[in-house]
Amino acid sequence: MTKIKTKVIKQRIRVLEFMRDYDALKTGRMLKTTFPRALDLCSFQLEPEEVDALVKKYESTKDKNCVEYLKFSDDVEAVFTTKGGRVKECSIFFGRRARIGEGAHTSGSSFRSPSRSRSKHAHSPREDDSRSRSPSSR
Repeated sequence: MTKIKTKVIKQRIRVLEFMRDYDALKTGRMLKTTFPRALDLCSFQLEPEEVDALVKKYESTKDKNCVEYLKFSDDVEAVFTTKGGRVKECSIFFGRRARIGEGAHTSGSSFRSPSRSRSKHAHSPREDDSRSRSPSSR
């Protein structure tokens, strides 16, 4: 599990996004046969023994042919937040006290919304039209 959590932190993998597609009924479970495929999509590069151990650990109590992927996802993504929902600090991977998500390889620009990338003086065409009209045409 440490191998998975390390990769999730370093590459910011959202495990749930890869698993959700295999759960058409939104039950929080997926077939045991599809779980290894979803793990492979996450690029965890797990050995078959590691995959088997995860399948056994997260086997559904309601359906023995399924895995509780939602519980797996919660356990893996617990590296990002505390139980109260606060963001954890991580010094292990970045060599300094940093909030997870503030790695040295990230730039703030990748998290900006498109509206912030506009110049202060950029106006919509509608605003420009209203300014160019004379007061008598308003």
